Amino acid sequence: MIKNYLITAIRELRKRKFYTAINILGLSVSLTASILIILWVQDEQSFDKFHSDYEQIYKVNSHLDPEHNGSIWGGSPGPIGNYAQNVPEVDYATRVSQDDDVTLVNDMLKRPVTNMNIYYVDSNFFNMFHFPLQAGSLSGFQANYKQALITPSTAEKLFSTQQVIGKTFRYQKDLFTVAGILNDIPQNSSMQFDVVIPLGYHAQRFTNWGGNGKWKTIDEDMGNYSFSTYVKVKPHASAALVGKSVTDTYTKARNGENSTIFVVDPLKTLHLIAPDGNKSTLRMVQIFGIIALLLLVIGAVNYINLSTARALDRAKDVGIRKIIGANRFHLFIQFITETVVVFLCSLLIAFILILILHTGYNQIAQKSISFSFHNTAIWLYIGTAIIGTLALSSIYPAIQLSSFNPIHSLKGKSIKGVSSNTMRKILVVFQFTLSVTLIVCTLVIRNQLAFIQKINLGYDRDHVITLGLPEEAYKHMDAIRTELTNNNAIQAVSLSGVYNMTDFGNATGDIDWPGKSKDNKLIVAQATIDKDFIPLMNMQFLEGKNFSGMPADSSGYVINEPLA
Repeated sequence: MIKNYLITAIRELRKRKFYTAINILGLSVSLTASILIILWVQDEQSFDKFHSDYEQIYKVNSHLDPEHNGSIWGGSPGPIGNYAQNVPEVDYATRVSQDDDVTLVNDMLKRPVTNMNIYYVDSNFFNMFHFPLQAGSLSGFQANYKQALITPSTAEKLFSTQQVIGKTFRYQKDLFTVAGILNDIPQNSSMQFDVVIPLGYHAQRFTNWGGNGKWKTIDEDMGNYSFSTYVKVKPHASAALVGKSVTDTYTKARNGENSTIFVVDPLKTLHLIAPDGNKSTLRMVQIFGIIALLLLVIGAVNYINLSTARALDRAKDVGIRKIIGANRFHLFIQFITETVVVFLCSLLIAFILILILHTGYNQIAQKSISFSFHNTAIWLYIGTAIIGTLALSSIYPAIQLSSFNPIHSLKGKSIKGVSSNTMRKILVVFQFTLSVTLIVCTLVIRNQLAFIQKINLGYDRDHVITLGLPEEAYKHMDAIRTELTNNNAIQAVSLSGVYNMTDFGNATGDIDWPGKSKDNKLIVAQATIDKDFIPLMNMQFLEGKNFSGMPADSSGYVINEPLA
């Protein structure tokens, strides 16, 4: 019976090649676009979910001066990790400090590698997070502060091989021995690092540099919010209670002088929801999910319209089938079979298109999304798409076509259900409404992106290149500057501590001025620059003057209008 339905469906579709080609093309294009978008949505929603017990892991964020709508930071002071570890609801607490965009050097090969990210971690880090070792061992890792774990890609950059256990590299003035190789960090991890070093090294360096005022160790320093603190709570424990306990302990340690509240946010939403509660990334992912659904709906509605438009052509065929004994159920199954064949052909073409477009799509999305037939999550999305599309694109046409009166259809009379095109008009209006809506949204987004790219930010960003330099380079900066300036392709050169103009990576609340009130908790982003930085970036002065390049500059500051 099934074979008969299938043969009849293929014969019917081959008989109307043009109509079949339009249907298959329309469905395959909508399926291709929808699946590609769904792959992106799935990747965005999968961040940090490869860790075991990820639902029990939280990050401690700092709400500064909440009574006056102060800012919320993703960092916290060093002692917070110790306070959190002593909370009964917490299984593990770990602290992470970072050095971003640093230069590592292989002295043997005289090879510097720039743009490396270092994580300093304590002993609980690998108890909480799933970053497996590919080679080497964690045994004794925390005991020797000059050991390091690196990723395979870092090993290739530094040593041109992955057989690197026991080899050394230099960071600043210190030599580190490779104790192990971690698997490359998944792209869907909110933590992205190239090298892992024991937190003890950072703690020792902090003390050797003189600490932070009266605080000489990272376990005492309550004013430096540069640590990322994570906690793994016990099953069914209250995360809010952990934040309150940490806040109470911190307030007590500061003798009651505290305007910071520590809150914990789930790791599973860390990528989509900012520390201050901004859900713009989450909303964008949700919008793209809706767009993928709408594209499927448009494809299905297009199929319905074409099917019902051909209803009169199929009327005599239906009438003959009914007269020779086919009941409504048989006709319903026949039309469903035709739709399934069309859909399977469309799905096959969609898979081929996805494989062809996959590389270019990753470049546009700036991701490494892999399309695998073994990915159960992808099949879950595709299965949902199949069921939804089949439901929308086959049931209505099948019911409508199988309900014809055989006598009327054989006489070629216009009958209710065939000549009635009200439903088709509704679907056409609906389809065009969705299409126009998507087109308008696309134009709005394009204009908004163009506005963002052209808006005056107060500095020149065109043709400006930022390069990280190793520490030794600063000793020869005059020679480097002269060499660069002599290059005709370079108009200006400046040395600064700014690597990213949108995030200086350095901020403080420890500034004072005459008349400053005790309630003023202003946080100021700060940057160290030379006299050439402001002219190079084409920043304009409202008052005052630029640095002169003389030693007297060390006692001067240039501030912006909002701070003034």
